[in-house]
Amino acid sequence: MDRVDTLEGKAMTPDHDWRAILNQIRATGLSYGRLSMLTGMPSGTIFSMGSKGSTPRYGTGEKLVLIWCERTAKRREELPTIGIASDIVSPSSHMM
Repeated sequence: MDRVDTLEGKAMTPDHDWRAILNQIRATGLSYGRLSMLTGMPSGTIFSMGSKGSTPRYGTGEKLVLIWCERTAKRREELPTIGIASDIVSPSSHMM
């Protein structure tokens, strides 16, 4: 697990921000219809994913990542991410 930050006993791990990824792809002029053709996903699903930020299946996500890299001229490492909080237990917390 890559730790980005900690806040109140939570470890922040990076996760793709699918809403931002899709919005950035769309900002390059790619339509929902064209994205649908390129990914095999219905355009309504892509629209919903862009508005709700839901996570696509792995294969579709990989296609979207490649499209994002191509359209934005950025590397995979620069994908927009969000911090996901997960519970962590400090080893010293059990010694009290």
